[in-house]
Amino acid sequence: MRKFSMVFLTVVLMIVAAVTVSLLLTGPSSQSLMVKMAPWLIARSAGVTSYLLLTVLVIVGFILASVPNKENWRLSKYMLPFHRMLSLFLAAFLTLHVMAIALDSYVKVGILGVLIPGLSGYRTLSVAIGTLAFYGVIVTGLTAKYTRLLPSGKWLTIHRVAFVTFIFAFLHSVWTGTDTQSLHLMYDVTAAIVLVAAFVRYAFVPRTKGLRNYDRQVQ
Repeated sequence: MRKFSMVFLTVVLMIVAAVTVSLLLTGPSSQSLMVKMAPWLIARSAGVTSYLLLTVLVIVGFILASVPNKENWRLSKYMLPFHRMLSLFLAAFLTLHVMAIALDSYVKVGILGVLIPGLSGYRTLSVAIGTLAFYGVIVTGLTAKYTRLLPSGKWLTIHRVAFVTFIFAFLHSVWTGTDTQSLHLMYDVTAAIVLVAAFVRYAFVPRTKGLRNYDRQVQ
């Protein structure tokens, strides 16, 4: 699992590097302006990476929630650790995204604008939606980590916020990103896959079967 984690981390870092380079190549030619925009470029690359990680995380979550008996499913021992690992990478890149935006003097969102919905002077609504998505990731992550502190099964109810969080992240990414037009295919494909996964989960999988034995698996 450790070897797989290293390979996955390498792939993620390559994605970040590729997005950053593409933004630099399509950005302004002035070197001084590029330096000034460095936090913004870092924020965008980390933001796109966070969005992709959240997409995969939600899809894997729907797969796990659709399996009738996870204790007897052979892939559980791989999918559950992979799900946890994705959440750790998401937390890391999302933190980088938020910090870079807060420190960026180009858009001047500021720390309060990042942490409190509605206080951003830059694209107030879309940034506010991004802040809500950020808190959604925190809530779902912490409740999944500390399930024993909650009544049995309650964390799963809270965990469904992850789907709403994805919707908020999608809207934030599309409405805030200056490169939305060039990434529209990525957004369309990822949104379609998540919607299909959600439809299959809630239309064809009984809730009781989908959640059977899941409490023991995550603890």
